[in-house]
Amino acid sequence: MEQRKISMPVSASDVIRINKLVTQKQKIITAIGIFYGNIAFGCAFNTYGPSITSLQNKYGTDDATISTVFSILTGSYMIGALLAGIIFNYVNRQLTIAVLLASIAAMMLLTPHCPTITLYFMTAAVVGISSGCYDTAQIVWMMEMMQKDCPPYVQCQHFCYALGANLGSLIMAPFLGVQETDTTSPPDTTSSNDKTDHSQLIKPYTIIAFMLIVSVIYHSIVFIFFRYHPPPPEMIETELSETSKLTNFTTKVSQVAEKESSFGAWSWPKLRMVVLICCFCGAYQSMELCTFQFFPKFGQNSDLHLSESASTYVLTGMTASFAIGRAISIIAIFKISGQYMLCGNLVLMVIANILLLGWARNSISMLWASGIIFGMGFSSVYASFTSYVERYIYFTNFIGSMMLVCGSGVAAIYPLIVGSFIEQNPIVLSYTSFFSIIVLIFSFGTLSYLTHKNKTRYL
Repeated sequence: MEQRKISMPVSASDVIRINKLVTQKQKIITAIGIFYGNIAFGCAFNTYGPSITSLQNKYGTDDATISTVFSILTGSYMIGALLAGIIFNYVNRQLTIAVLLASIAAMMLLTPHCPTITLYFMTAAVVGISSGCYDTAQIVWMMEMMQKDCPPYVQCQHFCYALGANLGSLIMAPFLGVQETDTTSPPDTTSSNDKTDHSQLIKPYTIIAFMLIVSVIYHSIVFIFFRYHPPPPEMIETELSETSKLTNFTTKVSQVAEKESSFGAWSWPKLRMVVLICCFCGAYQSMELCTFQFFPKFGQNSDLHLSESASTYVLTGMTASFAIGRAISIIAIFKISGQYMLCGNLVLMVIANILLLGWARNSISMLWASGIIFGMGFSSVYASFTSYVERYIYFTNFIGSMMLVCGSGVAAIYPLIVGSFIEQNPIVLSYTSFFSIIVLIFSFGTLSYLTHKNKTRYL
């Protein structure tokens, strides 16, 4: 196991950062910018699922071809997350986040104007790379800034993304294909004849781009007047040694650590934990993204034959419960262990998937129930999991990016599978979810066993 160094040489740059430590006021102002940025980011990243049928009709292609955009989006997201693990060691994170949000805003403005599917895929690639960099940066940033106080802030962070995901589908729904008798309320009838004015897509994309631009302006102002300076490494390590109740650095542990095999700077226990964390993130992120992306298609291609607008309203039910669940988890994290919350999430995901597999194909009520329960099941998984493992391993840019790389790497494969079959056999969405749930139970169960035996926190 790895021991901490409480006293370390202090460089000139570290002296500057010590003299410019972030005050509580600066932390709150910066956190507000991150929260709002996540709302706008959630809107933008979740436009692809609701609008995919409209754009499929615009380009005159099939489900398998248009679904490639999801693989491009998540694959480029993985590249962005990987780059973030490197570039944020050399560039200012705060200013770069403003640039990344600006690039996403530009792509939102361009997307409805793309004349060919190739250009549409290219804009999705830029959004994916920018999103991967942004997501990695804002997660590590909040943990680095708040440190021992991060759990409720992390939950708020993820709640804001969920709120943005819900707003995104609400903004998109009125401008999508509807049947002639549709109203603005969630329909309970079915239709296979959607009518879409593709120029109408310009309006929701412009609204979302404007939200992103507001976030860019906010981050730029904060950068100028309340610039964030990350604490030097030795201060982080001292903080950990003083506040972590789970660390056990006894002489016996030190003797055991000397005998353990190591891989470079990492010991075997730390490497094993990182691998399990990556497995969990891969299984969860692929299931969450795939469900959000293809749930409207499931409603359209199932026996219900929902219109594009109707299926998007069902997705809105899922994203609403997703946001509500994350709001509840902000309070629950103070009373309930992250491990127990994760167990509850897993139970809800199993129930939702059983409903999807058994009854949602021909019952609008069961489809809504499955979507709502899925949203609640997904709601606090990522935030609870990161808060849980953060007690046992210190999150660096590299580890944060590895989590997102593994998550997006697997998530890039799922759309290729689901997209190929969902038109003829939409139940494939349930099969991939069950596979992910099995991996989640295995990786989380193993992590719980290992951390119960050994409560050391690795740096």
